[in-house]
Amino acid sequence: MKLILLLTLGVILISGCIGQGESELMKQECIQECQKALQEGRTLDDGPCLLNPMSNEDWVCDVAHDPRQPIDDIPENQCSAYRQRLASHFVEVDTDCKFIKSF
Repeated sequence: MKLILLLTLGVILISGCIGQGESELMKQECIQECQKALQEGRTLDDGPCLLNPMSNEDWVCDVAHDPRQPIDDIPENQCSAYRQRLASHFVEVDTDCKFIKSF
């Protein structure tokens, strides 16, 4: 699965289709990582950071509640790379791995 994602990312980067395509790839990578975490029996109720960074190091993948809850604002539950400005973009999914937003 990771190989397919990396190959897809490579094709998009080579073709020069950055931006929307990159955001969509990061969204799919985050959703897949979330689903993997659920299959492994991990609880996502505390809104953990799942990928810090993602395959593109300028992105992180974070779990949050929708609607947002106070636990989502606790720094330990957020991706440190984004908080420390090592990554500029994030993808948020909910505890059921549904896409919330990306920035």
